[in-house]
Amino acid sequence: MTPSICPCNSQLTYDKCCEPFHKKVASPLTAQSLMCSRYSAYVYKNSDYLYQTTHPSVRNKDLKKDIISWIKQVSWLSLEIVETKLGTQKDKIGKVEFIAEYTLDNQSHHHHELSNFKKHKSQWMYVDGIIY
Repeated sequence: MTPSICPCNSQLTYDKCCEPFHKKVASPLTAQSLMCSRYSAYVYKNSDYLYQTTHPSVRNKDLKKDIISWIKQVSWLSLEIVETKLGTQKDKIGKVEFIAEYTLDNQSHHHHELSNFKKHKSQWMYVDGIIY
C-alpha cells in the first residue's frame, strides 16, 4: 500500500509529516507545524489530538464534545498557509494565518483564520483565533 500525501499540503507522506504528532512519537517544533497537524487531525477526525493541543487556559468543559460534533459534520478539502509570524522553536508565541476549504451540508465553504499559539510546558498549543 502506497503511503498517502499528508492533508496539510506539505507534499510529504502522512507517515513522515503529521502522523508522528498524532501518534505522540514527536511534537511539532513550530506553531505552523502544530497548525498543520491540527488541520490534519480535523481531516482524520482525531478529536483527542485537537483537544490535547488546545492550550489548557482555554479548554472548557464542552470543548471535546464541541470538537466531536464539528468534525462529524465537516469534510476538509484543502489548506493554504497565508502567513506565519514568530512561532519558531525559540519563540514562546506565534501566529499563523490560514485558509481551509471544506464542505458542510454539500456546500463549499472556506475558513480564514489568524490563529494564536503559545507554548505550554515547552509544547506548542492552540489558544484562539480571529476568523475573517
